[in-house]
Amino acid sequence: MVVNPGNQSHGPIYTLNVGGEIIMTTIGTLTVYPDSKLAKMFEQTDLMIAMPRTKTGHYFLDADPLYFKVVLNFLRLGKITAPNDLINGALELAEELGIKEFKEEMEKKDPTIVSLNLNGAKDMTIPRDNLTRIPDSKLAKYFSGEQIKIVFGDQGASKNVLSPWIVSTDPTSFYVSRPALKSEMVFNFLKAPSCYSAENSADLQDELAFYGIEVGRHYIVDETSDVARFDWIELSE
Repeated sequence: MVVNPGNQSHGPIYTLNVGGEIIMTTIGTLTVYPDSKLAKMFEQTDLMIAMPRTKTGHYFLDADPLYFKVVLNFLRLGKITAPNDLINGALELAEELGIKEFKEEMEKKDPTIVSLNLNGAKDMTIPRDNLTRIPDSKLAKYFSGEQIKIVFGDQGASKNVLSPWIVSTDPTSFYVSRPALKSEMVFNFLKAPSCYSAENSADLQDELAFYGIEVGRHYIVDETSDVARFDWIELSE
C-alpha cells in the first residue's frame, strides 16, 4: 500500500502518555503506515493490539519520549528531522514499532554529503571529507563525532567544543550560527584553495583559527601580490 505521510486524514485526537510525558496527535498520524505495529495499536480492527491505559485514561507507551517524538515527526512529515544524538535511539524505537519506512528514509541520504545552513543567510553543501581534512582541528573532530572534554561550572561534561555554534538538524544537515560570509569562505576554502582580498584574508584567517585550523601549521598564505592566496600545506609541497 502506497502512503503519503503529511497528507494523511487526521481524524480524532489521541492523548498518549509516552514514558511519563503527555503527547497529543491524531489517529491519522499514528496509522499512516497501516501494516506497522504502531498502527495496529490504534486501528479498530480484529488485529488491534491492546494497549495499557493510565488512571486518567491516556494510552500508555513505555518508551523514551524524545525518541518517540522523532518517530512521530517522521510520521507527520515523511522525513527525518532530528539531531544526530537522537537518531540511533529513534531508529531502534521505530523498528520496535514496526515502522520499517523510518530506516528506509535514513538509507536514502548520502552520508558523505553535508548540508549547511549558514546563520539563516545561505545554504550550501560540502563533502564530509572536506570538513574532516585536518584531523586535529576542532571542525574535523566535530564532524567525525569525536567528543572533547570541557568543563561547565564545577562539573565536567563530555561535549564537542563547537556544539554551541553548530547544531545538527538531522544526520546530514547542520545549522551554523557563525557569521555567514566568514563561514562561507571557510567552507569554500575547505573545498579548494583560492585567492582573497586583503580584508577577506584577515577575516578568513580569524575564522579558520576559531575552528582550530592554523596558519603555518595547516595552511600557508602567499601575500606577495595584490591578493592573498591560501593553500594547504600538504598540497603545496
